[in-house]
This record gives sequence, C-alpha cells and structure tokens, in this order.
Amino acid sequence: MNIQLHFDEIRHSPWLDQFLEKRLERLEKFLRPEDQVKLILRGQNNIFESHLHIQNVSKEIDFSATGDSLFESFSKVIDQAFRALRENKKKKLKMRQAR
Repeated sequence: MNIQLHFDEIRHSPWLDQFLEKRLERLEKFLRPEDQVKLILRGQNNIFESHLHIQNVSKEIDFSATGDSLFESFSKVIDQAFRALRENKKKKLKMRQAR
C-alpha cells in the first residue's frame, strides 16, 4: 500500500511518522501494494481529527474520527478501517465459497 501522510496544525517528527506507519500496517493484510492510503491529521483548539481515505481499483472508502488527543483520534480511525476491511474480506470469502 502506498501511504501519504498530511498534517494540519500538528507538528510531526520522524518518531510520529514511524508510529503512524506502524499502526497503518494493521490494514496491510486487507490491501494490495498498489492501493492508495491517505491519512490527514488535524489539531485545533485541543480537538484532534483523523481522516483516512483508502482508494483501490474497485472503490474508495473514507473514515473519520475525533478525540481529545492525536493518538485517540488516530486509533479510532484505524479501528474503524480495520473492522470495515475485515468485514469486506469476510463477505468476499463467503461469496467465493458459495460458488
């Protein structure tokens, strides 16, 4: 998967980049190497937002979450994406088995 990180009103560091990429690896088993993943992190007035956009050959999916910290909002959005991608994979497997 191809990952793009964008920061708005948030200072980032190599450590933060590594942390984010490590957490995004949870999604890797559901995605192809050519799939595009765009993560936008925003922080204003102690409210943090994380937006995750996934684009592959067949569709585009968006996830968003807010929290009192960057890590809270980011964890929520990764969990949302993980659950949705896992369910999508289960549906595909059931369809294949039904054939």
